[in-house]
Amino acid sequence: MIDTYVRQLKSNDAGRRREAIIALGKSNDPAALPPLAEVYKNDPEPALRDLALKAGRYLRQHTQQEPPVAQEIAAAAPSSASSRLKEELASYEAEDASGSSSIPLQRRRVVPQEDIDRSKSYVDEALSHNMNGDNARALKALRKALELNPDIKDDGFFVSVAGAVTGDTGQAAINFILDQKQAKEFVKESKRQQKSVQTAMHLETAEKSRWSGVTLELAMFVLINVLGTLIMFFVFTESISSLSADSDMISGRQASELRSMVATFSLVTGLIVGLISAVGSAVNLFLQGLAIHFVATTLFGGKGTIRFMLDKLFGLYNKRLPLLYALIIASVWVTFGAGSPIFSALIGFVTSLIGLQILFKASSLTSQAYNFSTGSGCLTNILAFGFLGLISMVIGYLLTNVFLGSFLSSMGNLPLS
Repeated sequence: MIDTYVRQLKSNDAGRRREAIIALGKSNDPAALPPLAEVYKNDPEPALRDLALKAGRYLRQHTQQEPPVAQEIAAAAPSSASSRLKEELASYEAEDASGSSSIPLQRRRVVPQEDIDRSKSYVDEALSHNMNGDNARALKALRKALELNPDIKDDGFFVSVAGAVTGDTGQAAINFILDQKQAKEFVKESKRQQKSVQTAMHLETAEKSRWSGVTLELAMFVLINVLGTLIMFFVFTESISSLSADSDMISGRQASELRSMVATFSLVTGLIVGLISAVGSAVNLFLQGLAIHFVATTLFGGKGTIRFMLDKLFGLYNKRLPLLYALIIASVWVTFGAGSPIFSALIGFVTSLIGLQILFKASSLTSQAYNFSTGSGCLTNILAFGFLGLISMVIGYLLTNVFLGSFLSSMGNLPLS
């Protein structure tokens, strides 16, 4: 991957060599350290040698190499020149730490040392932003560096970073940074491009979701609900049976009524109730996902797929439902079996908190699924719930009118006595 850039380091064009140095620094490949060491040792341009050292440092940090930069680059150099290169790097880093430069700067005014150091840190920050693909922040950092120390424009390393950020060279790059109108337009365009890249990457991730994955999450959702309902059904019947056997807690008539009620319960009944509950919950959550997708893409311009949203939504509930069922079952047992309403209320409070946490997490998932802010995700969910509620009201109203009309019509056809 880096071979092309390694060959480009031998170009006679300084601009091409600078592009290769920056690309190698971004590569996250430790194998790029030896070529960068050669540039630092042999390149005729002091600014490019300086840039190579900075790129080596950046590469070392992002590949989590433990030895210092000087040792990394010296170790990557040929063994015959290793000792001499190590001394050169140590000498360079000592000069860099003391604030000196191999390029003499013509000071037009006295700049406090604190501002000089801060301006250098802004240049380093600009290089990091540039290597991360965020040229908008990189340009802002370079402008701050110039505000603190206008003389830094004569520094070779600053000029190299400015060229990498703006795409211009030398004085043209500096003039571009100083031009406020051009800088603002550049920042806007850079942010637009960065957002476009982020959107493309997000859609690439969203497209990886498949209906097979959604189906699997849906099946798990139904299974969890069926099992949870069955266990809750069993605990409830056992608790009622225990309560009916306790003559101190209830009267004989009440115990008889409870035993009659429990006698009507069976495994088949619990299974039917569980299936109805699970399918109803799955349909409700599926419709919720559709409503969220509609609101997110129509009203907020979100970019995403319905598959990705449903996959994440069912996955969220599948992770939380077992805990919710466990708390509900514990609440039933404590209330009817142990006869402790205080603990039951406490468990109910915890269950409510988990329910709220699920709602907030769902808003966060919506923002991730459609690549917008968490606030937009929260508002999307609220509007989606409102949209579903409105549809339910309309359907209920229409059904009521139909049944009521049929009933009145049938009543009108009855013979009068």
